[in-house]
Amino acid sequence: MDPSDQYVSVELSKSPDEIANVFFGSMLPYDPLARLDLRGATGERGLALLMAALVHRLSQRSLERDEIVAFVEHNRVTLQRERWLEFLIDKLPAGRSNDKDAPLLDATRDAAVQMRHALRGRPQDIDVISNRLLYLCIALDMKLGHDGFTYQTAVGHLFRPQTQALMSDAAVMYLFADYYRNMDEIDEPRTGYVMLLTECALLADTNSALVMAKILLRGLPPPGDTASWLDVRHRLAARLRSSGSWTAEDESWLARAVGRFADEVPDDDL
Repeated sequence: MDPSDQYVSVELSKSPDEIANVFFGSMLPYDPLARLDLRGATGERGLALLMAALVHRLSQRSLERDEIVAFVEHNRVTLQRERWLEFLIDKLPAGRSNDKDAPLLDATRDAAVQMRHALRGRPQDIDVISNRLLYLCIALDMKLGHDGFTYQTAVGHLFRPQTQALMSDAAVMYLFADYYRNMDEIDEPRTGYVMLLTECALLADTNSALVMAKILLRGLPPPGDTASWLDVRHRLAARLRSSGSWTAEDESWLARAVGRFADEVPDDDL
């Protein structure tokens, strides 16, 4: 499930953040956007510099929300004056399905849309995928059961404000899309990992991701920590009931799980 498609050696004695940073850092040897200072740029030359940096940057890994905000704040006056973001949005219409360069053009346009949110003072509206969140979830899964690292400890990392700030709808959906894309290559069930993804979907309240979590959890065996497993499933069921996405078949599925494993869970954990 490592989207870097390269082997990276990490020590499990490191913290989840340190492990995630090893993965994250290996993907970005050079970041032209973080170094781009447009404060003295004008006109077509400035636009060309912005587009070149975006094209180079977008080919490396996801453009993170905090990076977008930092770039916009650093270049705010110029971006407001030159209106390059508006130009890109207008001149690169979405959905160029017949264009061989469509993926890159769409990504460039979307980056401009997300930057415009920051420029308008609405960073909370930035909706981008996050490799940083993905790598953290991978790191937390790697740490589960190692040196007493519990599921509750892992969830605590997800509840941190700086982690929740990464959980846009697109970022959470990307977690599940990455798992689906790689699940045939996984040697053993990764129930704990899918539970962590479910926690992200619950925190972000992303209904589409919650439905995906429901489907995945039905096909995975319970982990050793059945108390946390049942707790996640109960909370997932409650959220999907409220959105009308929980069926009678789902209810029967949950009842069977509770009937089979509830006796193994201490009363205080139910």
